[in-house]
Amino acid sequence: MRRSSMLLLVLGMCVAVSGCMVTEDVITRAVYKTEDRLVESALSGVELNIQRSLFAMVYHQSLFFGGQQQDLADYEESESTVFRVYSSDQSGSSWYEITRALISRESGGNSWWYLKMTGEDGSDAYAVELDRELEPLLVRYRDPERQIIREFTVDLSAGTSPESQMSGSLPDEPLPQRSTRETVTVGAGTFSADRYELSWEDVPDAPAYRYTIWMSDRVPGGVVKFEITSQPEDELLTGELKQIRTDFTTDLVP
Repeated sequence: MRRSSMLLLVLGMCVAVSGCMVTEDVITRAVYKTEDRLVESALSGVELNIQRSLFAMVYHQSLFFGGQQQDLADYEESESTVFRVYSSDQSGSSWYEITRALISRESGGNSWWYLKMTGEDGSDAYAVELDRELEPLLVRYRDPERQIIREFTVDLSAGTSPESQMSGSLPDEPLPQRSTRETVTVGAGTFSADRYELSWEDVPDAPAYRYTIWMSDRVPGGVVKFEITSQPEDELLTGELKQIRTDFTTDLVP
């Protein structure tokens, strides 16, 4: 009888200890999961801020390369263009490419665009909903770590508009422009284009800029080629249309 009681006591202690161990294990796993979620949330916040900054750069470069706001009205749905831009100064040279594509036009006047900037260190791509004034409203991108599509809204009061980005970049009053008709060959083909030359040479405390741009109504956005030079800094920014396609697709927008 005493032996049976002792056995039951031992079994009871084992069950009790085992139950404690199971409970402790469950709590530990729950704590780890909570910590993982907190870390993931913090990392997601950092990643979101990074993507907001990268999008602002891609957005402004896409709408303002060549020194002026691009005209997007003549793009057809699924039509895309690639523009290659080179820059050089006394410290060296670099290049990047801008891809723009019209995904769809909405009945209310908004439109969905694909914007991508590719450089020597990689590329960043976004689908963005623009309003009638080409202001960004909603942005979608692919999470580089999880390969899932995420999105965020844009606060227009935070200085993301094209006008706020370009303010003061060039003098406001250029000398009268001269235009001629020329045949220009670029990566996307040969075009008959209007050549415009503008210059800012007598602006106090500013470099002497010379701006040349070739425009054609056969090109979505209008720009075939451009060159911007400044003296005495020996700075050069030049770009040309590399490709036009009519079969663009993306999975960033359903």
